[in-house]
Amino acid sequence: MSAANASAKIDPNNVRCELCDENEATVKCSNCTQFFCDTCQKIHQKQKMSAHHQYITIDEALQGGSASSAPRILHCQKHPQYEVNSYCKTDQTTVCPQCALDSHKGHAVDPLSTLSQGFKDTVFTLVNKVRFLLSFIFYLFFFFFFFFFFFSDLKNKFTLNR
Repeated sequence: MSAANASAKIDPNNVRCELCDENEATVKCSNCTQFFCDTCQKIHQKQKMSAHHQYITIDEALQGGSASSAPRILHCQKHPQYEVNSYCKTDQTTVCPQCALDSHKGHAVDPLSTLSQGFKDTVFTLVNKVRFLLSFIFYLFFFFFFFFFFFSDLKNKFTLNR
């Protein structure tokens, strides 16, 4: 659902799939709070990060009345009272504090906030490398253009004097 429609009432006769936006939605993911058609739900279930998500029917979802504009908060499947706040690098999955102590004990677990800053730093570094590369290519092109233009002009002067 787009940001413009986030605070609007949901039309129970026209709930579109948020992934493909082509088909009518049949379920809502309780974890992501997104509406999916049958095809997109299957795709969502096959992804490692969302393989264990729970779904409710459109009728159940519409009983709430309106879409929430609040940020999405993911709760642990094993410990619904805890929010997911960390990432297990070993198992490549998000975890809650209890899972980090239990089933992911001894694994490389980092807070999501740390990982997000790491991703931002990586993107910033890559953008700077691309900028440098584009600048280098521009100056290289400029140098060869000037070199070709200058020497082709000299060549013309020497051929005219002979």
